[in-house]
Amino acid sequence: KRWKDFAPYWPFTRTTGYGRCMLIAARDLFGVEDINEQTYRTLSERISAANHPGWFENVLKEKARIELSVLDDLTTMRGEPLKPEPKFFKIVTRLDYIVTAHTRDDLNHIEKVTGAAVRNLADLEASLGLAIEKGLREGLAGIKTGLAYERTLHFEKVARPDADRVFERLFAGGTSNPLTPAESKPLEDYLVHRLIQQAAEHHLPVQIHTGLQAGNTNHIAWTNPSHLSDLLNEYPQVRFDLFHGGYPYGGEFATLAKNLPNVYPDLCWLHIIAPGVAKRSLHELIETVPANKILGYGGDFFHVEGAYGHAQMARAVTAE
Repeated sequence: KRWKDFAPYWPFTRTTGYGRCMLIAARDLFGVEDINEQTYRTLSERISAANHPGWFENVLKEKARIELSVLDDLTTMRGEPLKPEPKFFKIVTRLDYIVTAHTRDDLNHIEKVTGAAVRNLADLEASLGLAIEKGLREGLAGIKTGLAYERTLHFEKVARPDADRVFERLFAGGTSNPLTPAESKPLEDYLVHRLIQQAAEHHLPVQIHTGLQAGNTNHIAWTNPSHLSDLLNEYPQVRFDLFHGGYPYGGEFATLAKNLPNVYPDLCWLHIIAPGVAKRSLHELIETVPANKILGYGGDFFHVEGAYGHAQMARAVTAE
């Protein structure tokens, strides 16, 4: 059934970065040269046969030759406990659920996760610190923000009284009257600055999603890395890891990395978004940015077979 659902689209998508990645994985890991009507059952059977203890480690470490992964564990996005596996991962976490609190229910969840009451802006600020301290006890290696999926990356410097007024409206609104995006932006901007200040205090790097968003009908203009210019300049002591080549804003992405010593350009995901663009971006970065700042690969997959295929593509792009 899954093949019949998938087959009509495959001839048109096999040439994309994602399609090429899956073809590499099928060939190298399962000995299936192509994915088609004649081979899909064989591929399925070989995937099932390989699914036994030790497969993950074999593919990740022996075949993909990945020593360690920095894991954005999406099971921790709402403050759940981190579960690093030192053999495989260091973990980063997202605190966007605190930054983007829009209703009393959101505040109740923050209270539940941090164990502290949130009745005013000072309490909400304190919850950021408590969440980070909890993460550090659990092995936290850095902070990630995916706010570009929800809003612009332009984070203004907001005076505390202005943020306080927004919090008061949030608190008074209860559970059924959420703040609108426009209403909540000053509070979010204020909290992002507080989050970066916490990262500086604990010497934690900060990963920021820029460029292409997964899925459809998104707002790509929100994700232009140039929106971050003021924030990046404000905190020269913090190491910022900017993601995904900023695609399609590669020039802005490279310029920030060239001009700001604290900005590191990261090509994670880009080799399967568009291998040709990844090659072009790497050329541009090599010509403009010190080579020891360039982060050349990140898997961006939920399954180890995809991470293997992506790693092969990234090595090919880098060699070329």
